[in-house]
Amino acid sequence: MFLAPLLLAASISLAVMPVAKAASGKDDTSILQYIFSLENFQNAFYSQALANVSASQFDASGYDDWVRSRVVQIGQQQATHISQLQTLLGDASLSPCTYSFPSLDPTSLLQFASDMENILFACTLGSFVDLQGKNARAIVASLVGNEARHAAWLDSAALKRSPWSGGKDTIIRDLSVGTSWINPYIIECPSTNPSIAATTYPSATLQSTATAFSNLTISYTSSNQAESLIIYQGTSSTLLSITSGSGTGTVTLPADLTGRSYGLVVKTSAGSNITDSDVVAGPIILNLGVSSDSTDA
Repeated sequence: MFLAPLLLAASISLAVMPVAKAASGKDDTSILQYIFSLENFQNAFYSQALANVSASQFDASGYDDWVRSRVVQIGQQQATHISQLQTLLGDASLSPCTYSFPSLDPTSLLQFASDMENILFACTLGSFVDLQGKNARAIVASLVGNEARHAAWLDSAALKRSPWSGGKDTIIRDLSVGTSWINPYIIECPSTNPSIAATTYPSATLQSTATAFSNLTISYTSSNQAESLIIYQGTSSTLLSITSGSGTGTVTLPADLTGRSYGLVVKTSAGSNITDSDVVAGPIILNLGVSSDSTDA
């Protein structure tokens, strides 16, 4: 008796969406295209990585059979995300770019997937905030929840680390962060794809292991002088003074920094209203989590 209305509701939620204007000045179509670019990247990663790292390699590295099987499932779900976004965007959909991923063994595949899922989840969550249309918000909310489950499983069950970084997930509203993180792996994108309204920042690399209350050295491919490292975690940010040299910077991490966070090297000491022109390089990923069997709070 209730089947027909339920099916009708499902078909409406997946209809090609009307364009709604976001408070940020970006309409829903441009925001969804940005999210689509991140999903295309993830979909390509799982497809290529799993084609190059076999079940026997996972077995030889000491992983149970189900670990690779779960990663295969994550890849299949990423393909579902692509299908949902294509239905929303219709003719405004993006074609995938050509990507070049690093050569990976099973452990580095899982580590790359964890970093990718976590930072792009934070970027998608930040973009969700600016969506206006109900259809778009419903579909992206569903995708974001699924991405969070992927990230948590990779961190805990696969890599034996903490599945969370506190009581709040990190929200990254700067579209340039996601674009900059995937850019080093992009060879070429179709000329027919619309431009993403984002800046590609120079890359930054950690030169030392991140631990709480330690001196962290960062190298970056920019000639601009850096003054600070801004760290995003949860719904807040922390600005740390950076000692800058030629293409490198050193910063002391606070003792209370835990879990996963994201940083940008900036040329300002003002912590609010950071703009693209303030960014020297980034993003970087800091992971100060604990093992999954730790009793630490």
